[in-house]
Amino acid sequence: MMATGFTVKSIRRMILSEQILILFAGVTAGVISAIIATLPSIKGSPGIPWLFLLLMVLAIVLTGLTALFLSVRTISGNSLTEALKKE
Repeated sequence: MMATGFTVKSIRRMILSEQILILFAGVTAGVISAIIATLPSIKGSPGIPWLFLLLMVLAIVLTGLTALFLSVRTISGNSLTEALKKE
């Protein structure tokens, strides 16, 4: 992408925004499907640990965001010719 004129900053921003969108779409789909799958159990039981479940979802999101930020930081602005020589 750098060969087509993108800067390292714009590449990082693009990858990060796309991956955050995928992370939140996955978490949302997982939460919705889990609620639908356990709906009969939720209706019959008053003792659902909602706080614990919320904390688990938040832990998943925070772990995903941390992994994303760490992986995006590894994108370097090294010369393309040097990178190709190494391969």
